[in-house]
This record gives sequence, C-alpha cells and structure tokens, in this order.
Amino acid sequence: MTNSTSDTRFLKGFTLFGRFHYREHQNDTLVSVLTLLAGINPYMPIRLANQMPKNTDKRSYFADSPEALYPGRPDLQKSYAVEVLPGWFVGTNENRFKKLDIICQASLLTDVEYGTDLKVYFGS
Repeated sequence: MTNSTSDTRFLKGFTLFGRFHYREHQNDTLVSVLTLLAGINPYMPIRLANQMPKNTDKRSYFADSPEALYPGRPDLQKSYAVEVLPGWFVGTNENRFKKLDIICQASLLTDVEYGTDLKVYFGS
C-alpha cells in the first residue's frame, strides 16, 4: 500500500472552502461544522430544526432544547445535548452516518456544496 496524499481514511476533521480544520472527535466536527454554517446563514438553525426528520420515537436531532433531543431522558440530555449556538442544540449520541446526514442537511440550507465546498473526515 502506498502513502498517498489523497488517502483520506485517517483524516479527522473537515475542510470548508479549502481550509482544513482538525478535530479529534466526530462530535467536535459536527458541532464545529454546524457553528460555521450558521455563521454563513443565520436562518440555518431554525430551518434545520424544522427540516430534520424526527426519529421513530418522535425525538429531534437538532432542536431548541435538550428535552426535544432526548425526551424523558435527563441523563442523555445532560451528556449528549450540545449547544451549537445560543438556544440551539444537537444530539451527539448518534452514529457517524446520522452525524453526516445532519451536516449534509445543514450544508444544503446554507448553499454550501457538500463534497466540494465542505468535506468531512471521520477517520477510519
């Protein structure tokens, strides 16, 4: 196997408009990307909260309160509801595919093209 600069399997973080941002953990990447995208379009949080489909148990993935993310689970609200912006929270107790889905939905709402303007690397 060759060590190619195009091999992204071990990268951690994201690239936004050509600038790489190292993040050790997937949750840090999720929160950082959402924060930066909200800076591009301040309406993104409310639109994302309204657009993201609810989970089968009627909870949200992005919402204006920890209770909406993990209803009836104060333990999860405390541990996994992360405030992205004042009054806006994302649930981080999700698999890498759901985190990527949240990021892709947010990028659509900000006219940031995922795969071109924004690339996410969760490592191998």
